Amino acid sequence: MAAFDHRRLRVYNTALELNVVLFRVAGLAPRRCLMVTDQALRAATSLVLNIAEGAGEFSRGDKARFYRIARRSAAETAAALDLLRAFDGITETEFDHAMALAESVGAMLTVMIKRLGTGTGTGGSRRSTPGAGTGGSRCSTPGAGPVPPHKPQPQPQPQPEAECPH
Repeated sequence: MAAFDHRRLRVYNTALELNVVLFRVAGLAPRRCLMVTDQALRAATSLVLNIAEGAGEFSRGDKARFYRIARRSAAETAAALDLLRAFDGITETEFDHAMALAESVGAMLTVMIKRLGTGTGTGGSRRSTPGAGTGGSRCSTPGAGPVPPHKPQPQPQPQPEAECPH
């Protein structure tokens, strides 16, 4: 068994490939795109590092937390790619390749997160989606009782429109 299992993950290797593409793009991007390329590299680097950290965790909740952070970094990387495209800092071919990698990583992370569940793994609060489970949305805070289920408020009835006096 390898000491670091993250290197066997397809999601990790795809994120690593995305970094290679972005480093190549950053070296060719015009100077006016310096801030955006720097942010794209930071987000993509964070993506790879958080996948590795998540793979190294033992608790499902901690794994899911790192994978959620990585997924947000994938979204940030995709947004940076959109900016580079808008500023003509990346070719269409490079954009398409990098965006396909970012979307693939995001999709894989989403599946991994869902398989691990929604627990935080840190002993903190656990939230469920509204309507899921036994009666609506609940949030537990240490020392506090459960929050009662949300009761929908009656909607106001539309009033007939008054005619404008002008």
